[in-house]
Amino acid sequence: MKIHRKVALKSKILNGQEIVHNLQEFAKQTRNWKHLEEKSLAYSADVGYPSCKLLYKVGQFSAVFAFTENDFGQCHLVNIIPKNTSEISLPFYNSLLEEFSVSFNRFIKNNKLSL
Repeated sequence: MKIHRKVALKSKILNGQEIVHNLQEFAKQTRNWKHLEEKSLAYSADVGYPSCKLLYKVGQFSAVFAFTENDFGQCHLVNIIPKNTSEISLPFYNSLLEEFSVSFNRFIKNNKLSL
């Protein structure tokens, strides 16, 4: 069965707001990523939980990654929204998720975070 991969970020010591803050810092410190501050604030207000939107841009391709906290204090990826096309294939979606995971894990390790 082919499925979209999922990402859930959780910590025994950080709450959802702190995890969102680390996502924002990741985007500031990592090449090809940008924190969309205004869109993140609007998204947080819409869903009622700490949330953020990150722009991923490589060459001509760009996509917005939307993250939000859930009722269990985890922060999870809600969607990847391509900017240049109306949709992306399942394998490409999963490869984008893999790129995020590798980059974010490197950020966690380099900053000695508890996630």
